[in-house]
Amino acid sequence: MKTNGDTLPNEIEVDKIKNGSARLNCAWNIAEREIEDEDGNLRTTYDYESGVIWWALPKPEYITDGSLSEAGEVYLQEHSDEILGFIQATKV
Repeated sequence: MKTNGDTLPNEIEVDKIKNGSARLNCAWNIAEREIEDEDGNLRTTYDYESGVIWWALPKPEYITDGSLSEAGEVYLQEHSDEILGFIQATKV
């Protein structure tokens, strides 16, 4: 889905964790642009594509007290290309 917002989105952001999986809000093709508001002031906005995906976390230690652990954060960072590629493929 094409999206526009005033805040620079994270490529991958954990929304919630359930049953060993994380629901991820994903953003890609992020482009910054300047627009003029109704008062004539310039402000920065961001255009991007976005989607939501459930991603299975392969190890129990990636979750601590219902949240992503530090190890889980590292896992998502290390697999971000795979995750973004997968969600982009679901949009084709």
